[in-house]
Amino acid sequence: VYTPVRQQTAWNQLFMLIRTDGWPASLVSSARQTVSSLDPEQPVYNIQTLEEALATSSFQQRLSAVLVSIFAGVALVLAAIGIYGVMSFAVSARTQEMGVRLAVGAQRRDVIWLVLGQVLRLSAVGLSIGILVLVLAGRALEGLLFGVRSIDPVTIAVVAVILGTVALVAAWAPASRASKVDPIQALRTE
Repeated sequence: VYTPVRQQTAWNQLFMLIRTDGWPASLVSSARQTVSSLDPEQPVYNIQTLEEALATSSFQQRLSAVLVSIFAGVALVLAAIGIYGVMSFAVSARTQEMGVRLAVGAQRRDVIWLVLGQVLRLSAVGLSIGILVLVLAGRALEGLLFGVRSIDPVTIAVVAVILGTVALVAAWAPASRASKVDPIQALRTE
């Protein structure tokens, strides 16, 4: 599209794009000479390749993506620590119950599945609420996401699997500890 400079109100600069199959830096001197032959007072500056221009223009978006990734990672670690803490407290509060279960013949795997089942139920409730909020707030989020649908089933499934896995991994240590409770010690402590 050709637009005369005098008709432009938003830009006070001229841009020139040169396509080449060779090394872009080799054309700088000939481009300067060509511009100088047309208008000797026209400055030629800010010479960059298309890749450099794209990197400069997308810096803020890339920085935002990195920051969001860091915050998401920190949130995931905090969620794992929270699940571990809550399950450790729940298991320690139910030590006597675990001891009774083991004393009457429950297997270690039964106690582990008891604790992990509790985590799975709580995780399913939390994920269901989160997905419901995402669906309800999806239209508002679409304005913030360029070229991305707010309700993407594959992304939602992957995130749900990751969060469920983190919950199970965080609950494994308390569940394992609960299965190793000595029934005699558990029944003696109050």
